[in-house]
Amino acid sequence: MSADKPEEWDQYIDPVLFAYRTSQQASSKYTPFELLYKRKPRLPIEISTLPSGVDGDEAQEVNEEALDAHMLAMIEWAEEVNAKAKSNIEKAQSKQKQQFDAKHKPPTFQVGDKVWVYNSRKDTLQGGRLEWNWTGPCEITEHTSRGTYRLRNQHGKVLKQTISSNRQPTTKQAFGFHKI
Repeated sequence: MSADKPEEWDQYIDPVLFAYRTSQQASSKYTPFELLYKRKPRLPIEISTLPSGVDGDEAQEVNEEALDAHMLAMIEWAEEVNAKAKSNIEKAQSKQKQQFDAKHKPPTFQVGDKVWVYNSRKDTLQGGRLEWNWTGPCEITEHTSRGTYRLRNQHGKVLKQTISSNRQPTTKQAFGFHKI
């Protein structure tokens, strides 16, 4: 669109936003417009003009009963859409979590295993390029909870801080622990 005339990119914002807001989303199965305004969007092609022979004053006369029935139907529809969208989003999140968990399993270690521990403080320090990336070997003395471990360093001192097995280093190493 704007590749031919890049200086006119801002003219395409409204049509692109309109297209996004009226497109069904994969997770909720509804359009953002429907979720926000609690009704289906009226696209420009759907807007009809008054039929010929109908006066504008006649078109503005509204049947109160029909209006009330329409409002109740819209409220019921909005509640139904919200419930279905919430259910669809929860299903999508559950599926995404299962897919993530299937690919990302933290390593498990046993008490007594010797490990190297990634020095994550080195990432935030200025300089320190010659410091070691890993400290150890350390011995696992206790498995505390959900992938956290208490360690004893090579000098026999138990470390105060527990270490998580899924601590991500910025290097190509897979985990903050590396079993010896």
